[in-house]
Order: sequence, then C-alpha cells, then structure tokens
Amino acid sequence: MPASLPASIRLPRPSRAIRPTLLAALLIPLAGCGLGDAGSSAATAAKLKAHEAEQAQATKARIETQLDAANQQAEQRRKEAEAANR
Repeated sequence: MPASLPASIRLPRPSRAIRPTLLAALLIPLAGCGLGDAGSSAATAAKLKAHEAEQAQATKARIETQLDAANQQAEQRRKEAEAANR
C-alpha cells in the first residue's frame, strides 16, 4: 500500500501462514456442497435399486405361480388323456 495513506485506513497484511487457512475456510464449504450432492445422489440410486429388486421379486413370484398353474393343468390333461385311452 502506498505510504501516503493514514494509519487508520491501512489494513494489516495477513501473514503467509494465514493465507492458506483463509483460502481453505472459503473453499471447504463449497466442496461440502458437492459432497452433499454426491451423497444424496447415491442415496437416491440406492432407493431406486431397492425398488427394482422388490419389483423383480414380485415378478419372479408371479411367474412361478403361473408356471405352477400351467404344470398342474398339463398334469391334469395328461391324466385325462391316460384315462380316455384305457
């Protein structure tokens, strides 16, 4: 700063050790915003995967029920065909 300024206007220069601390104090909250977004994205993805897994289980159960019904119907027809051939 120019030496012609009165002492009441002059600001003290921060020491070299304080500069990185100030920089970190300003940047850490900004980085935290990004980490929060990544965390919420991961939580949303996990919820979607859990929902997909539940749907897959329900589909599997429905298909197994349909297969059982088809097998029982085929067995019944086989027995009826055997009885008709006797």
